[in-house]
Order: sequence, then structure tokens, then C-alpha cells
Amino acid sequence: MNEINNKFIELYSELNNLYKNVKIFYYGPINDNIFLTIEKQIREIKEKYPRTGKKLQKIYIELFQNLLQYSLEKQLALNKKEIAYGSLIITETENQYKLITANHAEIEKIETLVQKCNYINSLDRKSLRQYKIKQRTSAETTTDNANIGLIQVILTTSNPICVNVQEINNKISFLSLTATINKL
Repeated sequence: MNEINNKFIELYSELNNLYKNVKIFYYGPINDNIFLTIEKQIREIKEKYPRTGKKLQKIYIELFQNLLQYSLEKQLALNKKEIAYGSLIITETENQYKLITANHAEIEKIETLVQKCNYINSLDRKSLRQYKIKQRTSAETTTDNANIGLIQVILTTSNPICVNVQEINNKISFLSLTATINKL
């Protein structure tokens, strides 16, 4: 029994060190109730850091929508409506917050997303604004409006979006997007 307690204490210590900067961690169904619960926690951050919290709130909305759009894991709710699954993590360090979303996605769908992120990450602020205007008036926007949301994330944070894709098999990948918000 003592050996089990020692292993537990060791594991707890490792996890505590690994996650000490985590302020919000969620994995599960992505629905309106979850959205509102996490948003309430973000409003508490906003009370402490008003400008930074406002940015965090805007980015949360954009990346939450991204989870809904790209998540491969889905389940039928009681009302027969499909609910997407995914993860959302918010970490805090002395100088910044990071908002990370993660989910399983079809490789086909995320290849375009990765290309878009790489492209908009390469643009300066003026070019981003011009590209956003172009996307709003583009016919492409009617079928895929991810461009505008991702552009807005970069304009809001003044930092690139970090995209991480890990292939699981020839059809499915694990996708994570990270937005960094500097504390003001």
C-alpha cells in the first residue's frame, strides 16, 4: 500500500508541475452550456486584466467556432442534434495567456486550414487588414468563413497562430491551434 501511495504522490507532483499554469481545461462535448460556462470564467480573467481579457474573450469565440467546424468526433444529443467534441485549454504565465483548442479532424479538411494559417501568419498588420476586407467580399467566404476568424485572431493578438497537426492515420489527424495573448 505504501508503494502505491508513493507512486500516487510522484504522479501528482509531476502533473502539478506540468499543469501549474493551466487556468481552464476542458475536454468533452462542445455545446452552448459549455460555451457559456467557459465564457464566464474568461470574464473573471477580464476583471483582473480588462484589455487582455477582452482580447481573450474575442479569440475564445473564434477558436470555439473552429472546434465546432473541424471536430471529427460527434455525438447525438437528446434533441437528435449533433454535438462536436474537443478540448480547450487556457494557460497563464507572467506575461501572457495562451488559448489552445484541440480536436480530431479529417486530414482533407485541415490541409486547407493549415495553408490558410501559414499564409495569414506571413502577413503584416496592413496586409492582414486588406486580406480580411478581400475575404469579406469574396465568394469563397460563403462556403468557408474560417479565413476571417483566423485573420481576426492574429489582428487581435498581434501574434501568429500556432498550428500543430499530428497524423493519426491516412484519414485522421489531431489538430491543435494556439493563440497567444500578451498581457497589457
